[in-house]
Amino acid sequence: MESSIENKISTLHESNGSDGITEGKVTIVTTGAVKTFYNPVQEFNRDLTICVLRQFFENSKGASTGNHNAPIRVLDALSASGLRALRFAKEVPGIDNIMANDFSETAVVAIKNNAKANNVEHLVHASYGDAVDVMMSHRTYDKRFHAIDLDPYGSASVFLDSAVQAVTDDGILMVTCTDMATLCGNAPEACFSKYGSIPLRHKSCHEFALRILLRTIESHANKYGRYIKPLLCVSIDFYIRCFVQLGTGAYAAKDSVTKLSHVLACGSCNSLGFQPLFKKVVSGNNEISNASRCVHCGGKSIHMAGPIYTAPIHNQEFVAQLLQRLKNTAPEDRLGTHNRLEGVLTVVSEEIHDVPLYYEYGQLMSVVRCPVPKLVTVRSALLNAGYRCSISHCNPNALKTDAPVQFLWDICRTWAKSHNKVADQKGQPIAKFILSTPNTFNVNFTTNPKAIIRSRNETLVRFQDNKGKNWGPKSKAKGSVNSSTASFQHGSQSSQKAVHYERIMRSVIEKDAFIPNTEQLVNQFALLSDEHMAKWLVPSLFHLGYCLGCPIAQFIVASTLNPKSIVLVSMLLTTLCVLGSAMAFLLWAFILLQCITGFLAGAVFDWSHHTNQVFVSNYLIGARCLSTFALAVSLKYEQDLAQLLFNDEFYTWRQSLLYETIILAVLLCFVFISTKPSPRWVLESDRNMEKYNRLAKEFFNASKSSERKILDNDLTEELSQHITNSDCDIEPISCALKMNRLLILYGAIF
Repeated sequence: MESSIENKISTLHESNGSDGITEGKVTIVTTGAVKTFYNPVQEFNRDLTICVLRQFFENSKGASTGNHNAPIRVLDALSASGLRALRFAKEVPGIDNIMANDFSETAVVAIKNNAKANNVEHLVHASYGDAVDVMMSHRTYDKRFHAIDLDPYGSASVFLDSAVQAVTDDGILMVTCTDMATLCGNAPEACFSKYGSIPLRHKSCHEFALRILLRTIESHANKYGRYIKPLLCVSIDFYIRCFVQLGTGAYAAKDSVTKLSHVLACGSCNSLGFQPLFKKVVSGNNEISNASRCVHCGGKSIHMAGPIYTAPIHNQEFVAQLLQRLKNTAPEDRLGTHNRLEGVLTVVSEEIHDVPLYYEYGQLMSVVRCPVPKLVTVRSALLNAGYRCSISHCNPNALKTDAPVQFLWDICRTWAKSHNKVADQKGQPIAKFILSTPNTFNVNFTTNPKAIIRSRNETLVRFQDNKGKNWGPKSKAKGSVNSSTASFQHGSQSSQKAVHYERIMRSVIEKDAFIPNTEQLVNQFALLSDEHMAKWLVPSLFHLGYCLGCPIAQFIVASTLNPKSIVLVSMLLTTLCVLGSAMAFLLWAFILLQCITGFLAGAVFDWSHHTNQVFVSNYLIGARCLSTFALAVSLKYEQDLAQLLFNDEFYTWRQSLLYETIILAVLLCFVFISTKPSPRWVLESDRNMEKYNRLAKEFFNASKSSERKILDNDLTEELSQHITNSDCDIEPISCALKMNRLLILYGAIF
């Protein structure tokens, strides 16, 4: 294994040349012999992260609390090519150790090579392992990271629980999510399963997505007595990016519930209202709460979404420091997306930080079917009334204000009337209701000097346009591994390779360590892995125990149970048993022996209740055939069935025990289903019991093959005649009982 990795690295050195990509102060190779993931559109994301980390670590050193002489440790949990980790090492001063982790062999090789090529191998240490396992193994105080960066393919929800435990007190967690379709309301059921909140299809859906993610992070942190302090949260291009500081404190963690609210949205006029989870606060912004109809338009469609994080999502002081740092940066030291960074952060600094969500003023005007005014006009009306307003970095047409919703509709009514829009619009009940409602406030559209947006006059790059072809999130790198399916990956990423990589990379991460932070237990249970324990040892023990337990169970229940018996089911089960997998052939032979034993016990021995023994014996044959077929199939398809049972989680030998137990429980339920026999078919069966016993004894007492052959023919003829002469016009269950007992003898003959 070591030689193969060195060969890959040497081959990569030979292929290096025209394939180099330079970003910031780092040059990497993503093509050639070893290909890794790289998306140039995310350069803004990486530049913003560099800027935030510089300011954050500078503030941390100047803080009055904490041990700031300790080495600064950073984790790039999903590193891919290692570009982000390398840029941390080259462009963020003060970092002492960076772990660049990935669950792809190709990525780990590329990280080592790129670190060496950029002369930062003393700072950047490549790690091969599952990101969740890596973070869980660093939960103790002395191992925690000062900064963790999560930039996965799609949702980061599966990494959040381990991430909030692995960040030191007052450390920073940086999270990217690219599953905007889910967060913005296209798949509310998927959003709830991942983030625990219902999204809202509204013009403010991008800010809504940010607040859903913040709520999810804080809910994970609260479980461990921790809480978050958002520093900067932005919606950019096709993703959202959150920078939050983690703190520890029981009181602050319990107080987190006051930051959460459900959102009530009218499906007709899109008015918003907020219902806090912990304490209901009735204000002008909350007038539609708990109403069956919207008080603004009379609409009946009131949607509830959330819960979401409704506290401020930016730290205004921290954003101001970032802007000042950018402005003081010399031109030759500026980041590649400096102009856009300055523009976005300027818009963020202008936002009203304590007001959640926003409206599009054009959408409000469209409800009353009137022309859309200029943004300055609407802002002036709000400012003249004494309210605050701003745009949002999420949407250039956003209107974020602390004014009540009623005042926004007063603006719409006043503007509509000034353009001769009457209240009795035909076919427009929502517009008619709103326009016919009298105004509550006086509206003044006189231009206010403060209504002109400062950042617009400074010609900043505030909202980036689409960059052209193939713009957006790239597909996952070939050969990469997802944490949700990591334990099902065998072959090229087996436990042996993990051990080799641990030695080569000097990492403490064990891929197949299902119990975090218990290296000794992992070594102790090395033989009890999925491949050995779950696939062979556990099923074999269960099969053996089941076969040995069947005769005992038969003798216990034979004289008390009278299950329903269906001939076709028994024949089908017997056929399935014969046509089953060859893998369980020996087990079938053993079970067949038990079936014969059951027949002898029921048909030969003269017990007190003749009816039940043969009947239960036949039923147990069918049950054994079914169990044999099910267990034989489980041997072959056990992994796939376990994925369905355990929702793609780690499939350990303990879960294999549960899996086999479920199968046995189903089979036992099948055996113990019973019904009370009717007197008619019991008497009919008793009349033929003596004849059946005689035939069975003659057959099993035949010692020579010639005698057995003759007896076989006689039995076959007599049984066939009995079937022909069977009284099938009686109750169906009586006929079924006869046919079942004949099937027992046929099974014994053949």
